[in-house]
Amino acid sequence: MGNVNNNSAGLNDIENLIFKAFEETKEESCKFPKGHENSSVKWITKTIKERVGEIGRTNKFEVASTNHGGEWHYDLTWYKNNEAGYLEKVVLALESELSVRNPKGLNDFEKLLVSNADNKVWICFAKGNFNYPKNVNELIEKFDSSVNSYVNLTSGSRVLILIWEDYMEGKIHPHLIVKQ
Repeated sequence: MGNVNNNSAGLNDIENLIFKAFEETKEESCKFPKGHENSSVKWITKTIKERVGEIGRTNKFEVASTNHGGEWHYDLTWYKNNEAGYLEKVVLALESELSVRNPKGLNDFEKLLVSNADNKVWICFAKGNFNYPKNVNELIEKFDSSVNSYVNLTSGSRVLILIWEDYMEGKIHPHLIVKQ
């Protein structure tokens, strides 16, 4: 068995907190048997949004997601308004594709690339442990190529990819892409 070609060095504090929240959610869900409501993809997605949303609120940001008053452009967004109530900045844009094993193309991932959020996060499943680590490495290569191909993404932009090897099994692999 080979190794995953991930790059997790240099995660910032927010990225580390999000990675930890996803790992805790995974660990909690794996305590329940398949078929239990707390092991469902729906529960996992809802719980990740709750936990990452709480990290945003703790850091004094407004939060938008299905768990926090409705989505706004992304599955989960942290933003800050100025004193007059106008949007000042988007701090985090998160997209998650856990509903299927094979992430649906690059559509939702590429939505992140057009965001000017300080933090961009993509969460997905790999294709299953039957093809590990090739399955994870193929996704990493696809996301790296997408980031490097998009010319409007500014140099130094960060995209954190969190890939769960397989539903209910395996590790979560963090991969940080910093646009050159």
